[in-house]
Amino acid sequence: DRWSAARTVCGGGAFVLVATATTSLAAVGGAAAVSESGRGRAYALLVVAMALWGVVNATIDGPAQALYASSMRRADRTRLMTRAFQLYTMAAVAGRGLSAAVFWAHGDAWSLPALRDAILVGVGCEVLAGGAMCCYRRPACRSSGPAEPPSGPPEPASRGGSAAVLQRGDMGAAGGPLARRAWLAAAVLVCSNVLQAWGAGMTVRFFPLYLARECRLSPVRVQAVYLALPVAISLSSSFGERLPARARR
Repeated sequence: DRWSAARTVCGGGAFVLVATATTSLAAVGGAAAVSESGRGRAYALLVVAMALWGVVNATIDGPAQALYASSMRRADRTRLMTRAFQLYTMAAVAGRGLSAAVFWAHGDAWSLPALRDAILVGVGCEVLAGGAMCCYRRPACRSSGPAEPPSGPPEPASRGGSAAVLQRGDMGAAGGPLARRAWLAAAVLVCSNVLQAWGAGMTVRFFPLYLARECRLSPVRVQAVYLALPVAISLSSSFGERLPARARR
């Protein structure tokens, strides 16, 4: 924790430019390549670009979530986290609309120039996002200021005082019950993310190819399918927000 969360996000935003430039070179080179060796170089450059985007996301996601969570009251976190997720999914709808417009301008046909232009429009939007991330400042992170007062009544003593320990930021002695529960939660989260990544790598990534090659859908129709998907996810997330409240979580 030598760097503040705001500075880490700012550094990740600056690194977006490197990933954007690499992706753009791969897209332009791949569309212009006429030889097998040229296509191979473009493919290798695209693989490097994807790895760079993974580094960017790994650098930014955690600190950005921490900044967002520390800027609100504990009682509002579930609601505001859900709203942030809904905004993210609705932004994906706008992105699909832009992609559909690009393909429509190219005659609604699958072609390397159309794919190139769609990628360039997308990474152009990423540059705007990277610039916004560079606007973070240290005062935005409340971890450097006074401790946040508890937003509700103190937890009853029948819980063994674990809530009070958590409010003080003390994870307990090494090997204690609270520390073991924290490590267990972290292990479950890691395993869940790994399994989701495996599942997505074997299924979701192939859906566009399936729709294009097997179902013979045009680019605009494929984008329409993926445009409806974030809307359904956003609506279902509202149900997930209300369910814990009804269960008195």
